[in-house]
This record gives sequence, structure tokens and C-alpha cells, in this order.
Amino acid sequence: MTNKYVKIISYGLIGESEDGINYRHVIFEDIASGHKADFLVNQKQRPVLWSDIEKLEKGKLLPPYQGYITDYNGIELVVLGDETLEDAFEHQKWKLENHKKISLIEANRMREMSKGYCTNLTYKNAMEYSWYDLKDDIKQIRFRYYSGLGKFSWSNWYEIEGRI
Repeated sequence: MTNKYVKIISYGLIGESEDGINYRHVIFEDIASGHKADFLVNQKQRPVLWSDIEKLEKGKLLPPYQGYITDYNGIELVVLGDETLEDAFEHQKWKLENHKKISLIEANRMREMSKGYCTNLTYKNAMEYSWYDLKDDIKQIRFRYYSGLGKFSWSNWYEIEGRI
């Protein structure tokens, strides 16, 4: 991972969790691939990163961080420094909890209305055509829609009930 880097492209306001710990929402971009991923910075767990965000707020420029963004178990993970993929997943599995649950019938209905879809089984950076039926072993799905003006957008990930 010595030549892989990510950079902060945006950050949110300070929030406070139920246990009183401060956190911030950050979006990282993988410099090599251009992929973007959400990251929650906990002030107590990542004080150096927290301090760097404060420097960004004051207008300072920061060098990129050693790391990369990858798809793991259907979510985009930010892997920083010497962190293992499994450690990154443990810290970011909250992203799975943001998935909405839908039935297989609803997933098929949404598939038919979409311009394509992607599942946890789809090859990275690929898309399934909307007229292809859903495979029996998919667990997560997201849909591609036409946004207008020649642009497309992706829905959030959905968890198909009874499959995880």
C-alpha cells in the first residue's frame, strides 16, 4: 500500500453521539481510482485526523493520506495507513446499517423501473442491465436512475430481507 493515497474532499460539522463523543462526517477520494467513500471520524479514536480537519477548516492544505478505497461486503471502505481491511470494516460497518430493507418482490419491481442495477455479486465498476433477473444469492442491491440532462445517479444500497 506504499503508493496508494486518499485525500479528504469534504467534511461536515461536528456532531455528538449518544455517549457524548464528538464525530465528523468526512468524504475521502482515492487518488488513483477516483472512488469516493464516507467516513466518520471519532475525535477520541482518531485525534490526528481530527486535528487535520481543523487545519483544513483554517484554510491549510494537507498532503494525501496513505490508504485506499475498496468495495468490501457491498460497502465502500476507506482503509487508512497500516489498517487491515478487516479492521476498516469493523470501524465502518455502520454503513451497512444505513441500508434500507426491501422484499424480493419490491427489489424486482424497482429493478424493472431502473436503468440498471448493481448487487453485492456484481463485478467492481460493472452494472447489470435492468432486464436481467435477480440472482437467487444476492443480498444487497442498488439501482441506477436517469437524473435528467444526460446524467445518471445511483440509489442507496438496499438489503433484501431474509438474505443476510
